[in-house]
Amino acid sequence: TDAAIGRLRSSLKMTTLPYIPTRTLFSSATEDIVYIFQPPTSTVPSTQLLALNTTVSLEAANLHFTAISASLPFLDNGKEAFTPVLDHDGAIWVYAGSCEKGVRGSSLWKLGSTNTVPSVNRTWMQLNISTARVGSTRLNGANYLAAGAAFSSTNASSEVYVFGGMCPNDQSVSTDDWIKDASYSNTMLAIKPVQESSTGPVNYELQRSASRGPPIPEAGFTMTPLGPSYSQSPTGSALQQMSQNYVLLGGHTQQAFINMSQVALFSLPEQSWTFLPVVSPGDTPKTDLAARDSLEIEPRSGHTAVLSSDGKRVVMFGGWVGDMKTPANPQLAILELGNGYGGIGDWRWTIPSQSG
Repeated sequence: TDAAIGRLRSSLKMTTLPYIPTRTLFSSATEDIVYIFQPPTSTVPSTQLLALNTTVSLEAANLHFTAISASLPFLDNGKEAFTPVLDHDGAIWVYAGSCEKGVRGSSLWKLGSTNTVPSVNRTWMQLNISTARVGSTRLNGANYLAAGAAFSSTNASSEVYVFGGMCPNDQSVSTDDWIKDASYSNTMLAIKPVQESSTGPVNYELQRSASRGPPIPEAGFTMTPLGPSYSQSPTGSALQQMSQNYVLLGGHTQQAFINMSQVALFSLPEQSWTFLPVVSPGDTPKTDLAARDSLEIEPRSGHTAVLSSDGKRVVMFGGWVGDMKTPANPQLAILELGNGYGGIGDWRWTIPSQSG
């Protein structure tokens, strides 16, 4: 299943710059369903929300999708940036808008959960969102190639976090300068419920996260949730999520691509950053130069990364480096998680054999 999901990202339709990538979402609440935001194709002119049932046999070359939303209400002209996330209940949240207009041109949307089977009988709801008082600090609008997460430490409404991304300085950028001719962000936005009512809608406030020491401004990375920790509720009747880490892999800046020898971890609810070294396959001494070179994990952007079902590793697939026509090598790599994060020993890259 992980391999089939990864191959979905290899069909990116980069018709605009910065491009809108294919986005895949799944969680423990929707473990049998994968949601896919599929950008326009030669036969389908608008971005769609699709669902894939993974309980049946899958063939990567012949996947059968259910259309959840044939069109998306937050895409007025098809060029808006958006970052979708999936919460613990299986609801989809989207922070969307025009990045040049900042928060004034942004909106928050939610598609309620249906955890059993893909359902088309759901309606997008635009949520009330206001901006926190942040003095002279400018909050980001919805950037291109950002990533995010939904989190709730209790059974209350989810909080949405969106990190980084890029905003073009000129909408007419060419294929040669679109990476450089843009502004990049390293702000972590936090969208939090500020009022709950049993008789009315929940209001949300857009804030700058209190986290310090974030990664450098970047875009095109992945932000993969690791296994959460739980504790008993005060009544002892149910488990409630206490904390969760999210690992950032890859991405690019205005001038370079992010090295894969280190990962950044964002921790919730602490809203803190940690940076950890990763052992490369090439760190093991080799006498053959060709073999040593073949073990390098190249930096990349536009890839996908998912947590394995046992929670011990992250499967990374795809991506490009330098320009969108140059695939990063290897296309498939495994990040073995370190001690205390679901794995054993050091954080380590491995390259699985793809023969046969």
